Amino acid sequence: MRTWRSSIGRRPVQRLRSVARTGDEAAYDALLQTSLTEKLPLMPGSLDAVISVGVFTFGHVGASPLANLGRVLRPGDTNTLSFGGDVFRDLGFSEALNLLVQRDGWCLTQVTEPLPLVREGAEEMPMRVWTWTVS
Repeated sequence: MRTWRSSIGRRPVQRLRSVARTGDEAAYDALLQTSLTEKLPLMPGSLDAVISVGVFTFGHVGASPLANLGRVLRPGDTNTLSFGGDVFRDLGFSEALNLLVQRDGWCLTQVTEPLPLVREGAEEMPMRVWTWTVS
């Protein structure tokens, strides 16, 4: 299995570089620090799974990178994303993902009940985790 971990923010990136350098966590083959708003520098079908918890939760990335994530997954593999509050509906994620279901054959396999997402110094916000199988 080829697994990549991407991260935004200084401390997580430093930790991941340490992991990649020392090999103290064998679950990851490489560290890819990139932006989801650009084409991912990966070959089509090069990943076994994408897990994005917190990346789309608040809607700051937008829905446009979703097809890019599907492009780098192997057929039959999974894409798990989290969305907070009304972001899924209000910022176009619902329409973008419906298009991927219709056009690219994504299949929704699981949606959690709302889970409490607690942010430091902010109100609690409900979050759901969605999982699709990519064809």
